[in-house]
Amino acid sequence: MRTTPEGDHLPVLADEILTLLCPTPGKIIVDCTLGAGGHTSLLLPMVVPGGKIFGV
Repeated sequence: MRTTPEGDHLPVLADEILTLLCPTPGKIIVDCTLGAGGHTSLLLPMVVPGGKIFGV
């Protein structure tokens, strides 16, 4: 897991995930790598309004 000097989690492959999933408002995404929520925190603002992210 990568972190900043402040201890914040940095998701790996974030750009690749955003390109692959193409998050848009209304989209439903399942994050099976929820962990510290790095990818979800990037994706959620892109799928609202109307979208959902389910974390596992």
